[in-house]
Amino acid sequence: MITLSTILIVLYPILLIIFMVTFIVAIVFNFNLGKKYRQPVAKKVHQLRLGKMLNALGIDINDYLYNERMIDIQNQIVRCEACNNIEECDEKLADDHLDASEIDFCNNERSLKEIMSKKTK
Repeated sequence: MITLSTILIVLYPILLIIFMVTFIVAIVFNFNLGKKYRQPVAKKVHQLRLGKMLNALGIDINDYLYNERMIDIQNQIVRCEACNNIEECDEKLADDHLDASEIDFCNNERSLKEIMSKKTK
């Protein structure tokens, strides 16, 4: 019984250290994978008027990419690409600051207003 207890006392810290190291490696790996996955999405957002819209509304694009669900961002990209209000959007985005009440023309109006309401909470 004493031998078994001694073995367990020695094994437990070793297993705990292995678990902690594996856990840290998994976190770093997932962080880097997420960063690599978000880079092309960020590039796409910047290419569209969506990036300018986020900036004009005072929404930080990095916060947007890390706090919003990726499926929601993809849907917003699709809606922005399908927009028919290009002239009005360009006119509104000519000013660097835009009020949320002025984006009723935008296909992403509801999503952007939700993001802004989360930001103010």
